[in-house]
Amino acid sequence: MTEITGNTRRLRLEALLACPPTTRCRQLLERLQALAADWPDQVRLDVYYAGEPPHTTPTEGYQALDKRKSVPSGYLNGSMIDDELWEDPAALRRELVAELNRGPDTWE
Repeated sequence: MTEITGNTRRLRLEALLACPPTTRCRQLLERLQALAADWPDQVRLDVYYAGEPPHTTPTEGYQALDKRKSVPSGYLNGSMIDDELWEDPAALRRELVAELNRGPDTWE
């Protein structure tokens, strides 16, 4: 689901973390927070904790993974971000920019 604020739709980033977060969880969260901060009017970050109900409705892509989700894991527009991608900040940024360039009509 894309959040609509005023007339602006925002691309969803999601993180599934352990509770309490591990070092690896904190690394993922920091990367995703940095990306969301660079595009505050276009990107929204939702954080979920394993074993707890989400505070907001997750994207359809996130929900469809059901039991196949790993902790920690990140999601861009409902698609799981590969470990190699989120460990490379420049590559993750390029992927996010590509998704932003596709436009709001393609966002969950």
